[in-house]
Amino acid sequence: MALNFIKQKPKESLGIEICSQGIFASLITVEKNELVLKKHAFEPFNNPIIQNNSITNPEGFYKTLQKMIVYNNLLSKNVNVSLFSSCVFIKTVSLPNMPDNEIRTVIIQDASKYLPFPIEEANVDFEILEATNSREIEVVIAALPKNIASIITTAFNKLGLKLNSIDISPFSTLKAYANADIIDDSEQIDMSVLIKQENTDINIISKGMPVFSNSIAVGKGHMIDAIVAGLGIDSEEAEKSLSETVLTIPGVNMTSDNQAASKASSLVRNVVNNIATEVQKTIEFYASRNSKFKGVRRIILSGSGVCIPNINQYLNNRLKVEVVICNPLKNIRHNIDHSENIIYPINLVALTPSIGVSLKGLEH
Repeated sequence: MALNFIKQKPKESLGIEICSQGIFASLITVEKNELVLKKHAFEPFNNPIIQNNSITNPEGFYKTLQKMIVYNNLLSKNVNVSLFSSCVFIKTVSLPNMPDNEIRTVIIQDASKYLPFPIEEANVDFEILEATNSREIEVVIAALPKNIASIITTAFNKLGLKLNSIDISPFSTLKAYANADIIDDSEQIDMSVLIKQENTDINIISKGMPVFSNSIAVGKGHMIDAIVAGLGIDSEEAEKSLSETVLTIPGVNMTSDNQAASKASSLVRNVVNNIATEVQKTIEFYASRNSKFKGVRRIILSGSGVCIPNINQYLNNRLKVEVVICNPLKNIRHNIDHSENIIYPINLVALTPSIGVSLKGLEH
């Protein structure tokens, strides 16, 4: 008889990110105490799969997932999923300070006050963020509609894959940030700006945890739409042009003789300015609620929408805060060539959420 007093940590984890654009995957293993990216993949949705913040085509979702898993041989016993934030209800609330074993009961009882749908139709979870004082604690509540959870778990079950957990993309990115030494457990305030296809998730981070969240309906897709409308080209050509678009920074000579490139830069700049404005508003709102706030140390960019070569420099100039682009593969051994920073048809930083949720799978 074997007595498993100590549960061994998994040696492999498959991180899957599901978003409106498609499905991203990162398979990470542990070899001699070293993290290794063994495989990565992206499978786009060729038909409308996600609409109105829900998976409206379960069969299409399953077939896309099946194609990616089978083609890339991504069969793993340890699978963790990261979901687009707009399908999950997220709210930070203040509660009376109480023992941990009482918090879940209180949250489940009170969650119905905040949810936009019946609590019977949701899977509810929470995370304690911090104690604001001796009497109160800050708690982030997340609720996922059961029908979405059912579609996802059913698809993985049909493929014979065990699904361990479902996370949210803006939160799973924090694991990648921590592993890449971009954030730490200090009280310094950082910001995460995750630019996806249809939206941008903004999170204020303290002690390695999100303490305030905001999501806006502006993303990479809006950059592409602006170029399509302004230049009269198709969306595929517009998307390719993003990697060659340079945002003009005052006082820096970045002029181009290419009129189309200059116009594309102007069109994209309007979208990036919208994101910058929302980031600034988030900072100001958080400052108004926290008297001890002394400013943001750095802003971290990630997601498929971080596809403009100098977007960090542009936002740095606009917001007057250090802006860095996450390298999700720092401290992870891999064979990806960083010289171009591109894994066709996605940019490297687009893997951040799937890498983050894969790392979460290696903690258990």
